[in-house]
Amino acid sequence: TGTLTVTLTLQNGTGGVIDRLYVSYLGRAERTDQGRSPEWKVEVDGSEVAELAYSTEGGADAYRSFLVTGLNIADGGVFTITWESERGEPSGGSKQIGIADVLVALDAPPTVNFADWIADFEVGELTGFADNPAGDGIPSGLKHVFGLNPEESYPDSVFLATEAEDGSLTIVHPLTKGAIADDVEWFYQWTLDLENWFAAGEQDPESGVEVTFSAPAIIDGSDPDFNLVQTTATVTGGETSRLFVRVGTEQESPPAE
Repeated sequence: TGTLTVTLTLQNGTGGVIDRLYVSYLGRAERTDQGRSPEWKVEVDGSEVAELAYSTEGGADAYRSFLVTGLNIADGGVFTITWESERGEPSGGSKQIGIADVLVALDAPPTVNFADWIADFEVGELTGFADNPAGDGIPSGLKHVFGLNPEESYPDSVFLATEAEDGSLTIVHPLTKGAIADDVEWFYQWTLDLENWFAAGEQDPESGVEVTFSAPAIIDGSDPDFNLVQTTATVTGGETSRLFVRVGTEQESPPAE
């Protein structure tokens, strides 16, 4: 109950005035089957930064980053970055909200997009997000998220699925240890018929079935390029004897010139 506040206290040791800060963090969500959805409100040096807000409503971890400008932090000055969250709406128990991978820097890191990533591999003209240079059925966009080499073919065992006893389905899949390109998003989806796919927390209007996913948890980090992570899809509304899940990816369209 009440308000959760996390405070990071820093001191300017740059030898000059700080007029901008790049802040990045991973918003975490657990107990995603609960009704209330806490949100992080973030303040940098006492001012709220709406672009850094994160909500657990979607039930998935997500990075938030922004270059905060207009600051005036003197050399030697102490300043804070705070994350504040209440229990959330609408009612019932609360999802758990968390923070990881906090980064504070004077400038934003160089932008890396999918084209930059694929350029490091010898795939000829097959440089597209949906291309599959290795011919194993796993497109390069998904291999980027998984931390796999688009030049190499991987067996079906790259996915491991286990059906639980309580009407849920647990999947284990790779997830890159590197940074995911700025123009790439990944997500979980579910379906009852392999035709109509729905996002986590979305309800099938015909059957009334609703499925949520737990936040991916690392279960094996021994590979240098990716972690094996586990998520559980749980039917939280309606009833069904069949459930299929997948990892989806999307590439943002470049801005029109």
